[in-house]
Amino acid sequence: MTMARTHIEGGSKAVDASTTAADTNGFGKVTLVVLASASSASVAVTVGDTATTDTTPTTTLIDPATGLPAVTTGLAKGAYVFSYIGDRRFIKAVGTSATVTVLLSEPRDSRPE
Repeated sequence: MTMARTHIEGGSKAVDASTTAADTNGFGKVTLVVLASASSASVAVTVGDTATTDTTPTTTLIDPATGLPAVTTGLAKGAYVFSYIGDRRFIKAVGTSATVTVLLSEPRDSRPE
């Protein structure tokens, strides 16, 4: 049996958020890595304040290369990276003809300004 590595150097971690919402508490950066296995792949993302995320996507996903809102439907076969911008604690990402991994990184700074 092979164990998947879920922790990355520096206190970051990778999460499969397709069945259980990822808890972003303590992390300042949320990145979605998408591997589309077929043309017309899509990603449905929901967020919420509890592990039961809202049924309607209320997230803002940004393409970090352009800084513009990300398109998550009609994706061609290939790899994509999206950044989540928002204040919800839990995020769930389900791909159709795509695998989505949520990367949580950069410990959130809790010091007062």
